[in-house]
Amino acid sequence: MSNNNTLVDELKLLYVKMGGKMADVKDVQTDAEMIDKIEDIAVNGVPKVVVLPMPQGSSIPDYSVDINDMQGADFQVVDRAIVGSVKKLTSGVLPDYWGAGNFMALKFIIIDPDVEPADVQVGIKGLAALDNDLIAAVKIEDKTKPFRVITTIDGYEYKDEYNLNGLSLAE
Repeated sequence: MSNNNTLVDELKLLYVKMGGKMADVKDVQTDAEMIDKIEDIAVNGVPKVVVLPMPQGSSIPDYSVDINDMQGADFQVVDRAIVGSVKKLTSGVLPDYWGAGNFMALKFIIIDPDVEPADVQVGIKGLAALDNDLIAAVKIEDKTKPFRVITTIDGYEYKDEYNLNGLSLAE
């Protein structure tokens, strides 16, 4: 193993000690890339909010929609990626307001005691603040763009992004 690989491996361990996930850096090859990742976690810290899929069999009363009608049983959040099948909605509250398309339903758990729902904005194209129910239905128009969670604390923004490339969108 070269000295550079040793340095990269040591930087990966430092990243994990700082609260990062090894899965986020497992493919990083250079010390410069790792330093960027470490600087990012030093600035943004560990996630202030945990993102979970809404469970099958549940519903979103505000939108009168069952989760089973929105996404498949394989829909999940894995590390910094949202994967699985998402169904197309053509009628109901969500498509009436945002147009027919693929929507995903997510639940958020705030793990930082200083964060209120209004401090958290989520979205792909635009951002919307979370309501007190901590549930969001998000229309997916371009799965090459990440789903973003931005938490503002004392004027500082903490950004988390989730890759959507692993989604299978129904036509």
